[in-house]
Order: sequence, then structure tokens, then C-alpha cells
Amino acid sequence: MKAVRIDPYDAPLRELAAAIAIEAGDLALCRLHLEALVLLEPDRPQHRRRLEAFERRFGEG
Repeated sequence: MKAVRIDPYDAPLRELAAAIAIEAGDLALCRLHLEALVLLEPDRPQHRRRLEAFERRFGEG
């Protein structure tokens, strides 16, 4: 999280942070990073697909 706070617009850092969050069981934090990736790189469909897969598996709320 410290690296993301330093450079919140770095998509690879966000991807790593999302992966770490899900491994740690912090679903809210993982969702935050996935949503940020969709906003940061709207032209990369894999971010939307990851968020949709997350929502299917863990729910939207």
C-alpha cells in the first residue's frame, strides 16, 4: 500500500497490490485496486474482466 500511495497511477503496482490483497483475504482492498485499474486504463479489457470475475466470485457488495 505504501508504494500505491506514493504512485497511485502506476497500474502494475495496482495489479500487484490487488493480488497481495486477495491473497491476504482483504476483499475490500482488492476491489478498490481492481476498480482503480479500470479507471486508470479503460482501454485494457483485462481489467474489466478481472473486476467482473471478482464480482462473480465474491459478490458485488
